[in-house]
Amino acid sequence: MIHRAPRQFWLKQQGIPAYYPFPVHIKKAEVLELQGRWEEALAIFREATVRAERAGDAECIATGRLNCGWMLHKTGEREGAMELLLLALRHYQDAGGDLSTAVALSKIGNVHYARCEYDRALECFQRSLDLSRSLDDSTGVSRALTNLGNVHGDLGHNREALEHYRQSRDIDEAAGDRYHASLGTGNMGWVHFAAGQYDQAMQCWGVQARWAEVFGDKHALGIALGNMVSVYISRGEYEQALDNIMRRLRIAGEMGDRKGQSVSLSHLANYHRLTGDNRRAIEAFERAIQLARELDLKFYLAIYLQELAELRWEMGEEAPALEAGRQARALAERIGKRDTVFSCRMLEARIAGRSDAAEGARHLTELLIQAEGNSQRASALYELFRLTGSAAHKAEARLLYEQLCAGTPDVCYRDRLAELSRN
Repeated sequence: MIHRAPRQFWLKQQGIPAYYPFPVHIKKAEVLELQGRWEEALAIFREATVRAERAGDAECIATGRLNCGWMLHKTGEREGAMELLLLALRHYQDAGGDLSTAVALSKIGNVHYARCEYDRALECFQRSLDLSRSLDDSTGVSRALTNLGNVHGDLGHNREALEHYRQSRDIDEAAGDRYHASLGTGNMGWVHFAAGQYDQAMQCWGVQARWAEVFGDKHALGIALGNMVSVYISRGEYEQALDNIMRRLRIAGEMGDRKGQSVSLSHLANYHRLTGDNRRAIEAFERAIQLARELDLKFYLAIYLQELAELRWEMGEEAPALEAGRQARALAERIGKRDTVFSCRMLEARIAGRSDAAEGARHLTELLIQAEGNSQRASALYELFRLTGSAAHKAEARLLYEQLCAGTPDVCYRDRLAELSRN
């Protein structure tokens, strides 16, 4: 074989008469990553980095570090991930590689995003977007827009999130990139779900699932299946929910996707909670919470703790409910997750109302004033009626739940409307 352009395609180890096809191994690892074989991919990225270091090739060293750091982040090994990514970024910046700099900024931003460090994430994603636009790199622009949409979505800025996702999807569709366009469509599903548009959300996640199977992306498939669980549970379609939960748990286990396992365990906990098996619900919540703590998944941990608090309250365990709710609220306030803060305060008001109806009503009235949207307002009015028996609160809550049920087939809305409609 003739070895053309050895510096570009081959690494020669110093002092050893052997060549190593660096880019071939990098591409192989990227395919394994796509297939969900993360440990195998990480092993190849690590070996490629070692070979690059032996050869003294700075560009390949940076490439190896970038990929190793990213895989460490994805597999939940936080230690060392950011350090490797920052070393790669420093090389690209010093070498004047704007395209690679934009990629590195995107990955670093995603580490900040996972840690709920939203200001830092936004800064990285905006810099990546600006660089990609200056280079007329449509792929980089699309990825940056998606990342910005994710941050806005976490912060509850649903209009901004949807617009970023839509722009990203449109760019990918124009380029004929069906794979990334399907991921953009899947992201849009969360905005529809937050708006109570369950059919639209399921359509979006169905598109993501179909194309993930076509391209062999197990991770994207698992995410789509997991997202669908939220709709199934909200509709009261529990057996369909359980099927998707178990499928995603199996995929996440095969991949070593500990975040995916944590999310699916929380779904499993809610399935058991809603079907009356509180013991198994507690066990699943505890496993989900343990993983979330290990991986520092603050966004998800706040949700799990709030849901656990609700379960403890339903079981009549007031002290554990208060403690889990306290932890959830503190974490949610720290990361700016307002909907979870509202839910925690609602639980606190209900608990306070058990021993002091006037105090509970005062807290609920404050929440009613501060409610964001009809769903929160209806919830506060419903709890006020339950606590005080007020006919006015009952009538107003019933009207709101009628409006909510007309647009969103949510089992909670339906059950509360039925209760409020009884004489």
